[in-house]
Amino acid sequence: MSEIIAGTGTQIVLANQTMVPTLSGPTGLAVDTYGNIFVSNTAADDIIEIPFNGSGAVTLGSGLAVPIGLAVDPAGSLYVADSGNRRVVFIPNEGGTLNTADQISIITNAQLVTPLGTPSGVAVSGNGTVYVADSQNNAIYAFTRNAASFNFGGVSISSPPPSVPVDIISMGTEAATFNTSFWTESAGGSAYFSLSPSSIPSSSYFPDSGYGVSLTANFTPLAVQSGLSAVYTFNATGVTPPMLTLTGTAQLMGNNSSSTTITSTPPAGQTSWNYGQTVVVNVAVTVGQGLPTPTGTVTVTVGKATYLVTLTGGAGSVQITGLSAGQNIFNASYSGDDNSTASSAPSLNLTLANAPLTVTVNNLSKSFDAPLPPLTGVLSGVVNNDQIGVNYSTTASAASPAGNYPITASVTGSAASNYTVAYVPGTLTINQDSSVTTLGTSSTSVNNATQVTLTATVSNLISYAIVTAPTGNVTFYNGSTPIGTSLLNSSGVATLVVTFPVVGPAPSSNNVVTAVYTGDSEYLTSTAAALTIVSGTPTVTLTPATTNTFLTVLPGESGLTSFTLVPNFGYNGTIAFSCSGSPSPVTCSFSPPSVVANGTATSTTVNLTINTQASVNTSSSNQGKPGIAGSGRLPLSLAAIPGLLLLCGFSGRRRRLLRGYRFLLLFALCLIGLGFSGCGGSKITPGTPAGADTVTVVATGTGGSFASITQQFTITLNVQ
Repeated sequence: MSEIIAGTGTQIVLANQTMVPTLSGPTGLAVDTYGNIFVSNTAADDIIEIPFNGSGAVTLGSGLAVPIGLAVDPAGSLYVADSGNRRVVFIPNEGGTLNTADQISIITNAQLVTPLGTPSGVAVSGNGTVYVADSQNNAIYAFTRNAASFNFGGVSISSPPPSVPVDIISMGTEAATFNTSFWTESAGGSAYFSLSPSSIPSSSYFPDSGYGVSLTANFTPLAVQSGLSAVYTFNATGVTPPMLTLTGTAQLMGNNSSSTTITSTPPAGQTSWNYGQTVVVNVAVTVGQGLPTPTGTVTVTVGKATYLVTLTGGAGSVQITGLSAGQNIFNASYSGDDNSTASSAPSLNLTLANAPLTVTVNNLSKSFDAPLPPLTGVLSGVVNNDQIGVNYSTTASAASPAGNYPITASVTGSAASNYTVAYVPGTLTINQDSSVTTLGTSSTSVNNATQVTLTATVSNLISYAIVTAPTGNVTFYNGSTPIGTSLLNSSGVATLVVTFPVVGPAPSSNNVVTAVYTGDSEYLTSTAAALTIVSGTPTVTLTPATTNTFLTVLPGESGLTSFTLVPNFGYNGTIAFSCSGSPSPVTCSFSPPSVVANGTATSTTVNLTINTQASVNTSSSNQGKPGIAGSGRLPLSLAAIPGLLLLCGFSGRRRRLLRGYRFLLLFALCLIGLGFSGCGGSKITPGTPAGADTVTVVATGTGGSFASITQQFTITLNVQ
């Protein structure tokens, strides 16, 4: 900063950082009537005063932010355009000294309809009007002054009475001289207040605008009483308008000024509270030393919850549960008591860390093609009885191949955001399914030429629905000897067509057949239960009814019985039935008369009827009337008539041809004579003789290579 002497152009350096080390970014400049220089030290957020008398630089201003414009009124008081704080600051000249301790904000946005943007320049007129240049809003504002009013606030009962200092500053344009009694109290004020000094000597006056006088008001409360106030009006003479007036209000509260604090300290070893923990909030209310300890209650609020804390020794605490993770803002308000004022604590911002939550997924297993089992897990770390849900999922399905598949989880619920979740995944193991093989055959009784179809069916052991049929091969065994291998079809069925020779001593041999499934990637191996296939020479088996192998009948009656025929070893052909060895006359009839076998051991029941004959008497003692119609021998006589006709009807020539037959004709005539003569005679035809005989029932194969096959059984026939 330089000074240029008028008329000479000589430049003199008044200040630099060598002379004033705190000088930083000077922007504004003002000079009072005494030659004192004021510099807005913008970068350092203060004001530098360079006294005219050459003494050291003085730093002015408190709480400034980027001060720019400066102005000085006739009394030497300083005005600062405090641009960073968007206000105008007044530093009064008191007895020749700028008193930063009495610095006040005379223009703030809280007082304005149109807020200041960036106040960068300031000037003051002789009548106290302040002008402000607002560079941000591109505007110039003028501010006029009002009478001063001071609120002394609450005072407490104490000894000695408190003193409240007041600075009285002239804002007018002329000098002001006080009367001997310069104030007028309101009614009743003197009972509780006194003002010192009660008068100001006539030498005390305001010589010009901007000057100030200090005043101390002493209050002597006599009792605890709220709502009492006194108004002081300061009078002056010889002052042209605007007249200086000072109005103050004092209220007798009967209590001490209190201060409330709210704190909360996490448990040892923790840097913060965790979600789910019971948070302990501490409150304390303090007053001046030697004053009564505050009593009563402190109201603590967080969110929409309210808690009352009863003070003990001026302090108390409350335990709070159910706070959400994240930031929680606490407020505390002390209601006051008879000796202490109400007060509120600055807000406490308390951040709760997320609680740890662990989801451990259970490992599971299932067989291939089995339904998926329920996916489960263990949830640990839930606090506050929160309803936390867990969704489990896997990429596997019921039809997934054998192998290992991860099981994952995710938590749900409105409270889930209060947790930091750790997941321990699980594994679903799909194992090869147990298989079961069943073996079937087209026949269990065959001969060495019979083609037998072996059928092996492979399925899963459990009865749930098969999604995928087993694949692979089935090997068929006769005993321990492999007899063939077949591939399973899409339905899990394998077939093999084989023949079984007769092995070992005749007439048959047993073949113990089984099937072994070799397994695949999804199904385990399995072996079918063995079955026996008998191979032998084709034949049939006759089995008589056990209750009818002894028949008793009368002559002329029939005996009924039955038997069962079963073809064996693949017999294929027609079987006819007959009886032998029976007494005459005995006949047999069969139903059906024959059976056609198709190579299978199909049982057929055959009904047998044995017929006997009674004796027949052919005696002639019972003759009819004479003549043709009445003769019992009429048929024989009549039988001779054609012969006679032949004899009589032939011509001579033809008769010669019949000479060789004359004897026969004569014999016929004799018979005729006998018939007409009525000569007598008798004849008895015998029936089935009485007694017991054996009847043999025979089954005989007919046609082809099986014609020689016969089987038989006997029945005892008792004729009475």
